[in-house]
Amino acid sequence: VSQQPVISIVDLGNNLRDADNGTEVTLAAHTIRLFPGQVPNSASFLAGQLKAVAVHGVATYTSLGFQVVGNFTLTFSAAGLLPAQQNLSVVPGPPHSLQVTVPAADAKTDQPFLVQPRVSVLDRGSNVVSHALNVTVHLSAHTGSLLGDRTVVPVDGVAQFSGLAYDRSGVIMLTFVHFGLSMVSQSLVVVGSPAQLVLRTLAWVRNAGDSAVRPVVWVVDAFNNKFESYNTTVVTVSSSAGTLTGSVAVTAVGGVATFDNLSFVGAPGTVILNFTSPALKNTSQTLLVCAVGLREQAGACLDEDECAIPGRCDTNAACVNTHGSFSCGCNSGWSGSGSSCQNINECATSSGGCSLGHDCRDAPGSFSCAPVQC
Repeated sequence: VSQQPVISIVDLGNNLRDADNGTEVTLAAHTIRLFPGQVPNSASFLAGQLKAVAVHGVATYTSLGFQVVGNFTLTFSAAGLLPAQQNLSVVPGPPHSLQVTVPAADAKTDQPFLVQPRVSVLDRGSNVVSHALNVTVHLSAHTGSLLGDRTVVPVDGVAQFSGLAYDRSGVIMLTFVHFGLSMVSQSLVVVGSPAQLVLRTLAWVRNAGDSAVRPVVWVVDAFNNKFESYNTTVVTVSSSAGTLTGSVAVTAVGGVATFDNLSFVGAPGTVILNFTSPALKNTSQTLLVCAVGLREQAGACLDEDECAIPGRCDTNAACVNTHGSFSCGCNSGWSGSGSSCQNINECATSSGGCSLGHDCRDAPGSFSCAPVQC
């Protein structure tokens, strides 16, 4: 209070009792009318000095203040004395800050927030200031669009937004701005509606002899935002040809349906995998299954070089790649199917052809003739 109250102790003739050096004067405030936005709690009306002791018949207040604005009746009382009263109007100070008094809540994609935000313009004492400058809300560091009327003229210092909505899902930050004042923000979770299935990891089969199929499907909204809290959707897969074995129905966990043990059994050719879930837009994949010995590459079945795969033939055999297949042949000095080769003991037949006076000595894949030692 810029003008602090001064109370005089007087007699019935209105003469100052200047010999009074101890009377304690107590102040109380009673509401006539609170201004808009104020809380009617008498305990919060006054601040600072509420009592003053008379010196030479005068009680002087030095630090009296008000925490709310409005019209009040001030009553100064002391034991054994008639009270004194004063009517006082306390008005707000200049605008100092913004406060989100009602945060936006219950938000769903493309729908007006069920609870629209309300922002107040406050003075330094946190009193609502009747002010006519606009309060604007912005979307901070997010893709997507904030829909609705983003600029509001405060009424009695309160900006009530309406029709605000967000066209995607996720956690967003709403920032409220008023010229010359510090901005204020709130976070808001916007929940979308499950709309479609999206194939995130494609199924792949090397060829008809390698049946592993491991697709991964996401449950997303119309903007491809994954529903990480979604754990109830059942995704089912079917094929246009052949047979799928393993788990053909998977419950999404965190919005993700993973077909870990799914396999395909069938003839080579083009197969369409259809992924479905009730009430959601379905998705599919065209899968090319190649014959054994071929592998899918860029939409075509190309020859697979089996000889590049270790262990196709015996270590003592040569691998020969052919279109769609391969063959193994044992090296010289070895016999067998090629997948398994055994050493040929050349010395067992006519001493390996060694000349007279020479011994035949067998070795893996070979032999030698050595002179007989006398």
